Amino acid sequence: MALSLRWGSTEDLRTLESGIRSRMSLKLIFDIAITSLITGGIYALIAMGLNLQYGVARVLNVSHGEFVMVGAFITYFAHTLLGINPLLSLVFCGPMLFIIGLFMYRTLFQYLRRTSQSLDVFEGRSMLASFGALYLVQNMALLWWGPNVKGYSYLNYPVHFLGLTFEANRLLALLFP
Repeated sequence: MALSLRWGSTEDLRTLESGIRSRMSLKLIFDIAITSLITGGIYALIAMGLNLQYGVARVLNVSHGEFVMVGAFITYFAHTLLGINPLLSLVFCGPMLFIIGLFMYRTLFQYLRRTSQSLDVFEGRSMLASFGALYLVQNMALLWWGPNVKGYSYLNYPVHFLGLTFEANRLLALLFP
């Protein structure tokens, strides 16, 4: 009874409660939409890399994602141990992984191309070899960096946009996937 005297009628409470719910649901919808766009952008980049590899070199390199993981770990350690800006680490991390991928192509996949009797045989062998590279890189990362989840906070201050609040790092990831 004291609550109804303070806030007015129960109708006022229902109106206030529905306003809070609609505002929270709008924020939740935008939050889900932005998270989905970020995740979809990352998947699209990985898919474009796989598509480019298969379209140009006829190599279905399933270890492609493991090299994305290696790049993420290099960026993590460059930031946490050396204090290098994660965005700046793209300058050396991207070319370094490109060189590793080029070395892998020139040594492993070109050898398989030369020794295969046909394109179909080459595609099968290259897929098996890339699965081997996947497990090799994955287990080397597990040995070097351990099984624990790692993370750091970078650009995690709030940005107010359209009456909603998002972290700056998520908006940056949305703009530059």
